[in-house]
Amino acid sequence: MGKPTTTQIPYKDDPDAVSMHTTPDDYDYAEAQPPADTLPSYTDSEAAASSSAAFTEAMDERRRRIELIEPYEVLAYPSGSNGWFGRNNLNSKGEVTIRMDSRLTDPEELYKYIMDYLRVVPPCPTVRIYGYHFETVHRKDKKEKEKMCDFDITMSFQPYLSPPFASDWWSDNVVDAGDKAYRGHWRQTKAPHYKPGIQLHDLPTNTLKDWCEEYCASPSKLKVFRVNRLVHMETDVIRDRVQSLVRSTQYRGHLDITFPVEGKKVDIYSPHIINRWRTTWVRFLFYFSFLWIITWPILYFMTKWWNVYTVNWHFTGRTGPATISEAAWFVKHQDLIRQCVLNRYTGDGEHCTSASAQNLPQNQERQMPKSGNANLDSAVSFVQGGVNLWNSVASGRNPNDQSWGYDR
Repeated sequence: MGKPTTTQIPYKDDPDAVSMHTTPDDYDYAEAQPPADTLPSYTDSEAAASSSAAFTEAMDERRRRIELIEPYEVLAYPSGSNGWFGRNNLNSKGEVTIRMDSRLTDPEELYKYIMDYLRVVPPCPTVRIYGYHFETVHRKDKKEKEKMCDFDITMSFQPYLSPPFASDWWSDNVVDAGDKAYRGHWRQTKAPHYKPGIQLHDLPTNTLKDWCEEYCASPSKLKVFRVNRLVHMETDVIRDRVQSLVRSTQYRGHLDITFPVEGKKVDIYSPHIINRWRTTWVRFLFYFSFLWIITWPILYFMTKWWNVYTVNWHFTGRTGPATISEAAWFVKHQDLIRQCVLNRYTGDGEHCTSASAQNLPQNQERQMPKSGNANLDSAVSFVQGGVNLWNSVASGRNPNDQSWGYDR
């Protein structure tokens, strides 16, 4: 694919490193100057120049790893969307995100953006631990089942992924000629020159730069270039252990453990007016007027797709985990998860430390707010205890049973 170009990125060095702005007063020139007979020869100077060039290249690579800034506006689809029905703000978590900028119609700029940002910055894999139950409510002489959230916890795995370009845990690939993929068409196809029985290594294969040039040169007004950013990890290990942990708290509700990946797919749209309508409020006019029944098939066949490039991050590679194994991650976070579940925590686990979770009231049943008056609070607690007892009897549950989160 060729060597990636270097982007101009703000550099933040180690604060403990030697300053690059040392003043002349900081040096003792009598000690710093070498004797005349120890000056390097011309050959040594050439080697030093070569070493300096290598050092500069290494520093450029380091800058790219230290801090990378998204250069384009991120349009994120809502979680669970199929990619056509919504736009979230920049803080939303969507598996499919959009970039739409006229600068990305230039093949060099598109190639540079993919090489220097999308393939370097990993997506954000997370685990969502969602517990809920159903309660019977009365509305206008009717009994209805209402879904009640008990806890909804998300935790990120991104800090435990490997650094970019670590060969044991990171790789990228372009589709082969024999792979079915979107190659500038509305449907998946193999390479035009591919024929069954031909060895793939004998066929010409487009590089990423070739695909960028083909995409930008396409006369189609509606087109999308997709970059897949996949994370490979043993999710079953975490799912089974988290499920056992949650059930050990006597939770009897419904438990849903999923592993969404923020920024899993990046779609680069051509900056056409129709594509802009797809990501703004205009699309709702088509939904409400049912015009989408007519326009959706037209857009489906008119939009040309390129889905030919994938970046892979492996939580565990050939030589072991990048930073920590899935089992070790669970051991490290199991106390925090337990506390958050017991306290019916809802939100991002990154913002909830073990100490803050332990400070929350660990109630198995919903508690009434405290008034500050001891007699009044005692009376409220007595009434609440009676209500909890009645709920247990009404649901057929043993009052001594400490289970919670069951359907009512």
